[in-house]
Amino acid sequence: MSAYIESPAHLRVLTQAVVASVRRDGPIWYGDKRIEDGDYAQVFDMLYAENVRSVSYRYAGEPRESLPGYCGDEPYEWRVLTFTPDPLKVLKALAGYEYQSCETPDWEQTDAYRLCQALRARLVSMLPGYDETETWSIGDVKEAMSE
Repeated sequence: MSAYIESPAHLRVLTQAVVASVRRDGPIWYGDKRIEDGDYAQVFDMLYAENVRSVSYRYAGEPRESLPGYCGDEPYEWRVLTFTPDPLKVLKALAGYEYQSCETPDWEQTDAYRLCQALRARLVSMLPGYDETETWSIGDVKEAMSE
């Protein structure tokens, strides 16, 4: 298994999805913590730190500058984006982030992991057509068939 450090752009898009979710549905709870409007630099920093911790664990003993992944000049800092990312694309990007950040034995106990789980649930509810779908309770299996 290999791991690499995600780009600042990747982390910004994930963070912007948090922004969109909080502004749409209110604070995101993850474990006993929550993210409210304005806490976004903290989210970006947490995602970055956990990704680096994972890759550092995978490549123990390597200095930060030798770890695989993003090598550009763009700094790792939060910048507000002016768009709401597509929830389907963010779901895929979230899966990629989790794959790169799960190398430590305690990954599932981290705040980043819990935030990813909460964000995934929010993103599903943001998918086009989700609110209009009438299958909260299914009485006939045919109701779940794709058209």
